[in-house]
Amino acid sequence: RQALKTILRHRPVWSCIAVWALANLSYGLMFSSSVYYIKYYIATDMSQWALVGTYMFVISMGALVSMAVLQPLFLKVFRYDHNKVILLSQTLTFLCYVVLLFFGRRSFVFLCTISFIATACCSMIQALQNGYIADTIDYVQLKEGVTFGAVVNSIKTFSTKVGSACANYGILAMLAATGYIENVVGEGQSTAAMAGINFFRFGLPALCCVAIVLLAA
Repeated sequence: RQALKTILRHRPVWSCIAVWALANLSYGLMFSSSVYYIKYYIATDMSQWALVGTYMFVISMGALVSMAVLQPLFLKVFRYDHNKVILLSQTLTFLCYVVLLFFGRRSFVFLCTISFIATACCSMIQALQNGYIADTIDYVQLKEGVTFGAVVNSIKTFSTKVGSACANYGILAMLAATGYIENVVGEGQSTAAMAGINFFRFGLPALCCVAIVLLAA
């Protein structure tokens, strides 16, 4: 308990905790809201629910490309400065999300293309955020003269679980609060639920990007 108090009394540590939670909130929302987004916001009838599989494949491939290709490339370009890569990737993700928030219905091809780019940019933070673990350990050791590696790792694990839990339960709470009607497509669906689904898919993750950039800057 004393080690936890010692770590948490340093303000920069709270910034790292917030980044860990927000990164996993944004990443979790991307997957947890996508099925609802395609089934109710994009589809006009149940026959188009087959698009869910296509869309989930697109964003899954975007995450794969992010981890296997873009992350190593960005790190090399920025001389392995993970903080600069996070700032750039989150800025690009924000721009993509804002476009899709307002123009996601333009066409399914357009939606998949921009979503792929957004996912390829945002997913790399899942690995890059681990760099803040070493930064936090080093910072506390510099200020206190003691290493709290295990405690910092525990804080990071807890923070990511909080972000993921908020993503999973947040979408369900939103649907319940906005009058979502299961298996009703088109005009029969609640207008508030439609707006909520669109916001949770792109609006809220975009705000997470802004917060992460401000915290990491």
